[in-house]
Amino acid sequence: VGTTFPLRLATPSPNVPFLGLLSLGNAGIPLGDRNVPLSFDAMLTATLGSAAALGLAGVTDAAGSAAPGFVIPNVRSLIGLRLFVAAVTMDATQPFAIRHISNEQFFVIQS
Repeated sequence: VGTTFPLRLATPSPNVPFLGLLSLGNAGIPLGDRNVPLSFDAMLTATLGSAAALGLAGVTDAAGSAAPGFVIPNVRSLIGLRLFVAAVTMDATQPFAIRHISNEQFFVIQS
């Protein structure tokens, strides 16, 4: 808690906006014939409203990579919380305005 958890995003798309999302599960959110590998829950909803403040939004570099960092609030009650994280790249010409969907990763917040 009170630190930044480093993440790495590698896509084939240079200079595109990305959005990282957090969830308490990984049941999958269907988007046409694709899935975002997270659960649609309160954590995901909260992330959508605060992704930039949490360090989970930005633009990929010229190689299509990004190094977002999840800013973990200094709230001790978060210790032990298991979170899943995934990212999407945005493209208005694609279905649901999403070009790429990452795999999910999980971690447990520790002190």
